[in-house]
Amino acid sequence: MSDAYEQRYSEPKRSGGGGGAMKVILGLGCGCLGLVMICAGGCGGFFYYGVSKLKQTKPWTDTVAKANANTDVTSELGSPVEGMDDAG
Repeated sequence: MSDAYEQRYSEPKRSGGGGGAMKVILGLGCGCLGLVMICAGGCGGFFYYGVSKLKQTKPWTDTVAKANANTDVTSELGSPVEGMDDAG
C-alpha cells in the first residue's frame, strides 16, 4: 500500500529555483563592481549634463566670441576657438 501512495503523491519536480534569472543578474554585473560602475556612470552623466548646460550660457558664449576676435589668442590656439571640447 505504501508503493501506491508514493507513486500517486510524489513531490513535483523543481524547476531550478530561478537559476536562469540569477545568471542574467550576475551577467549584468550586479555585484560590487556593478554598483561602482553605476555610480561612476551617474557621476559622469551628471558632469556631462552640467558642462553641456554651461556651454549654453551667455558668459561662456561671450568669452568664446571674444577669444575668436582676439588675434593673439587665435594665433596661439588656432581658429576657430571652440572652448572646451570633448576631444580634450
